[in-house]
Amino acid sequence: YLTRNLLLEGADVAVLVRPSRRKSAQMRVEAIMRCWEEILGIGMPRPKVLTGDISEPDLGLSLAEIKWVSENCRAVIHNAASLSFVTTGLNAEPWKSNVQGTKHVLSFCEQASIREFHHVSTAYVSGLRHGRIHEVDVDVGQEFANCYEESKIQAEKIVRGAAQLYSLTFYRPGIIIGDSQTSITTTFHNFYALLQ
Repeated sequence: YLTRNLLLEGADVAVLVRPSRRKSAQMRVEAIMRCWEEILGIGMPRPKVLTGDISEPDLGLSLAEIKWVSENCRAVIHNAASLSFVTTGLNAEPWKSNVQGTKHVLSFCEQASIREFHHVSTAYVSGLRHGRIHEVDVDVGQEFANCYEESKIQAEKIVRGAAQLYSLTFYRPGIIIGDSQTSITTTFHNFYALLQ
């Protein structure tokens, strides 16, 4: 949805995408773009696809790709995350993606001289707190229901401590369940698991 909306507004977009076991990063993005073209009934521009992984240093990109990013990108929207609520340890998910991956993205931004950062977190960084919770509240000693919530607050704290950023925006959505008008969704986690 985010890529679709940005492209429809005329923004130049580059996406970092992991290949799956069966499809390259380019194939995954192309499938998404063709789906949007079919739904919307219009041709869509394509984003620049960078094959990489936030769990790797330099996001798994080559020196030439890093140079391209530094010359062509001014902002990052960090939306990659593990939604795992269970873990086998700090070197496994969700810590691997949500904490270590965030560190890699920030390090990459510093290397590529990107100073505008948009971080997608979660409303559940509030943990098990009740009552009014302000947006500026981060770590106030709250308890957490699971390792996902705890990993996301740790990631927020890391981002807030990144001195190289001059523009920083946090987004804390609740459960994302699909398009509010068409009901289209690309994942079937959380709410949809309950319906099954």
